[in-house]
Amino acid sequence: MPDTNPVLHFDFRPGESVRPGAGFSAITLTFRQPIEVISARRLEEVAPALARVEAAALEGHWAAGFVSYDAAPAFDSAFRVKENGPLPLLWFGIFERPASP
Repeated sequence: MPDTNPVLHFDFRPGESVRPGAGFSAITLTFRQPIEVISARRLEEVAPALARVEAAALEGHWAAGFVSYDAAPAFDSAFRVKENGPLPLLWFGIFERPASP
C-alpha cells in the first residue's frame, strides 16, 4: 500500500457516533493529506505503531486506517496466520481533521 497521497473514505450509519464533541454530524468522512503515516510490516512493529496512533489521537488528531487480521499474533501468540502478505499489518494516516466534502 503506497503511502503517497492516500485518500480514505468512511460511511457511517445515521446516528452512529463519529467523534463525540468534535462537531461532526456528517455520515461520510473523507481524509486526505496525512500529516504522518504510521505502518508496521513485522509483528514486533505492531504494538509500538499502535501506541503511536493512540498518542496522536490523544493529541487531538484524527487517525484513519486499519489493523490487518494477520496482525493477530502481535496481540496473542496463540494465533496462527499467513505471514508476509502484500499489505502492512497496520497502516494509519494521522490527520488534522477530515477533508471538506
